[in-house]
Amino acid sequence: LFVLVQEIGMSQFGPQPSLAVQEDPDEGRKLIGQILIEMGVLDPANLEQGLAAQRDQGGPIGQILLEMGFITEEDLLQALATQHDMPPVDLRNIEIPQEIIDMVSVTMAQMYQIVPIDFSDGELTVALADPRNISALDDLRFILNCNIAGAIASASQIKDTIERIYGDQQEKIKDLLDELNPDELNQFENMAAGGKNADEVATDRAGLIGE
Repeated sequence: LFVLVQEIGMSQFGPQPSLAVQEDPDEGRKLIGQILIEMGVLDPANLEQGLAAQRDQGGPIGQILLEMGFITEEDLLQALATQHDMPPVDLRNIEIPQEIIDMVSVTMAQMYQIVPIDFSDGELTVALADPRNISALDDLRFILNCNIAGAIASASQIKDTIERIYGDQQEKIKDLLDELNPDELNQFENMAAGGKNADEVATDRAGLIGE
């Protein structure tokens, strides 16, 4: 399910998920522009300018409005939370217990760009920047064998929090990858495919090369 090298590449060098997700009228949700106007943070004339820019350059209207300075990141976060019926969360103000962090390995957190923030009544809540990333929530339900709920946070906060709470494990993974030869790397990928975290892989790696 996870290929560690691909996951490391995505988290460090690939594009991060945008906070501004393109709305889909076919899903029966209110459009982001409509929600922002109802929130009182966007003028209809500014929305028209944003839509004109979208027709010229493409891209999510929320991101365009943000880049044009018509709304703030907080405005967009709240609008997305309303659109997808998920609570917004500010990860800068949350202390996450270690036992909750340990429920999600660094490989999963980086690959899906999620942060585990709460566990109660058999349900794990994870913060994610892309509320339409339903496949990530479905994968986590299968892997962790528990109910998963989503909350919305900005992509920058997701990235910063992963680095903060998984910092030691990230360094451990990078050091291990640098030391592995091609045959060891193939076996290492198989370990990661089993959902092992960095500490477990490090232990197996020591046995793998006879340390």
